Amino acid sequence: MNSKAVNFLSGGEELLPEVEDLWLKLKDFHIENFSTWSESLRGGNFTDRVSGLKESAQNGALLVEIAQVEGLNIAFCISVIDKVGAGELASLFVDQEHRQQGIALRFVQRSLQWLKEHKAVPIYIDVMAGNVAALKLYEKEGFVQRVHRLEWVE
Repeated sequence: MNSKAVNFLSGGEELLPEVEDLWLKLKDFHIENFSTWSESLRGGNFTDRVSGLKESAQNGALLVEIAQVEGLNIAFCISVIDKVGAGELASLFVDQEHRQQGIALRFVQRSLQWLKEHKAVPIYIDVMAGNVAALKLYEKEGFVQRVHRLEWVE
């Protein structure tokens, strides 16, 4: 566990380029741990993800938070409010060596606060099937599973 001070940056889409390296690590984490989706995940790229986030937040809002240690980005969280007012915790990642320090919890709490302040309804998050650690975190903060969404795979 790393005991160095963690600093947080908070902003909008101007911070998106700052999270590209961490987003790629998140993508690799999903590819390595969730084999059913490996092929479809390999095709995704950061530029398309950013375009999708901006499109989702069109006429809405976007929050980007970054955690840093000694000036290095170690974690990020992106939340969006779409044009109809629905809020989504769209992406969250903490680098391996900085996990279990409360960073993800801080991101979830801050995102929920921001989404509530902006009157987002409903507030949701999609979690990769099998990501038990993420489910535990979100459930601890009040998220409940509403549906089982299945996707057909060839």
